[in-house]
Amino acid sequence: MTFWRNHWFGLMVSVFMGLYVIVFLLVLMAPKQDAEQRGFVKCSVQLSENLQNCQASKWCMLKEVLRNGWCDVKVVAEGIKLWVQGEQPTPWANYFFQPVSEEPQMSDEAMEYYKQHQAELAKSLKQLKKLNAELEDKVAKHDEK
Repeated sequence: MTFWRNHWFGLMVSVFMGLYVIVFLLVLMAPKQDAEQRGFVKCSVQLSENLQNCQASKWCMLKEVLRNGWCDVKVVAEGIKLWVQGEQPTPWANYFFQPVSEEPQMSDEAMEYYKQHQAELAKSLKQLKKLNAELEDKVAKHDEK
């Protein structure tokens, strides 16, 4: 009993710091970009928007970083809650997922066309670059006059 009485503050700080490190590692390993803004992505987007509005105020930045930490903790707590309710298979399913890309995917027909005409496209691109260089030279000569 004297151990608890003598070391209660250190134990509380250790538990708090341990939880902070766990959340930090979860955020570090989670996907950073997702078209649907699931998991910690929405917190990061919100943080970047709020930091842009801070106007280099140090206190504002600190407040936004702390708010982002709470947002991350809420995402972890939401995952645990959804898991307990049986809405997802694991507690981390809402922040460890396959990210959805916003990049448009080339259709099979377009990919086949590209493969068949790749040499022609490269040649025409080379010609366009040459014409662009000539045009820039003409514009530069015209601006000098």
